[in-house]
Amino acid sequence: MNYILCETASKQKYNAAKARMDAKEIAVQAGYKMITLFHNGYFKPYIICEMIYGCFRTVCHAGRKDKLFIQYPYYPSWVNHLFLRLLQFGKKMKKYQVTMLIHDVPALRQRVSQPDDNQKILAREIQSWSWVDCAICHNKNMLAMLKKAHSFDRYSVLGIFDYLYNGPVCERIYKSNPTVIIAGSLTREKCGYIYLLNEVKNVNFDLFGNNYIGDSTENVMYRGKYSSDELISHLDGQFGLVWDGNSIDTCNGDFGEYLKYNNPHKFSLYIAASVPVIVWEQSALANYVKKNGLGICVRSLRNLSEIMKHI
Repeated sequence: MNYILCETASKQKYNAAKARMDAKEIAVQAGYKMITLFHNGYFKPYIICEMIYGCFRTVCHAGRKDKLFIQYPYYPSWVNHLFLRLLQFGKKMKKYQVTMLIHDVPALRQRVSQPDDNQKILAREIQSWSWVDCAICHNKNMLAMLKKAHSFDRYSVLGIFDYLYNGPVCERIYKSNPTVIIAGSLTREKCGYIYLLNEVKNVNFDLFGNNYIGDSTENVMYRGKYSSDELISHLDGQFGLVWDGNSIDTCNGDFGEYLKYNNPHKFSLYIAASVPVIVWEQSALANYVKKNGLGICVRSLRNLSEIMKHI
């Protein structure tokens, strides 16, 4: 028997849980039986008890040659560590096989001033999952960094995340002054650049997501937040932007540099909405965008107006 261990999320949850829920749905459609780890939105101590109980249920039900599909990571880190240790203990006893889908690598995202220290931290994180039979990472850039940090080499490369959606999409009407969509978490820590977008001339921006603390301006409009099932039907701009950091000239900081290695789920959102994308030219997605003709790669957002004149 094949099992997938996954949390459940209410439809009121915003986009953060969408990638995990879609992975669960695809696995279930492929014949995997779901074991609920916990319910999102419950009291946190109760969630921890649920997760421990879910691990013990797994160890009891799964047998030799059964396949387990898990998703990584969970937060906080000590909960994730406990989750992995319980399943590792069960694997030694029951000899089941484990495949792990990586959504995020916290040590790879966290920038440390000393590169040697960063490699050690990343190596310790990889060590925590080195017992799994296969880890699915985002792309070749992430694969190279993980292999450089640790001898574990049982990886498979995902490509881009799936985005399950069967609803309508907006009709695209291209304008001389295009509108660029920015969807996802709008925290200043992650994307401080959105508060500088008034410096980008002749381009309009529509913002969708949580934690926006600015005001709408002449070329920047906050459109609110929607559940993952509702969001696509509201995306009526001409391009979708994948960008992080606190600068419009380049992607910088922990989140900006992380784009060199990860495939943000918002990229899949834009593709599902039939929106061409704009990505940083140094991001891991840049080659994929060029190869498949999915949008444009830019060095700086200041160049957008001039680039779009020639589209």
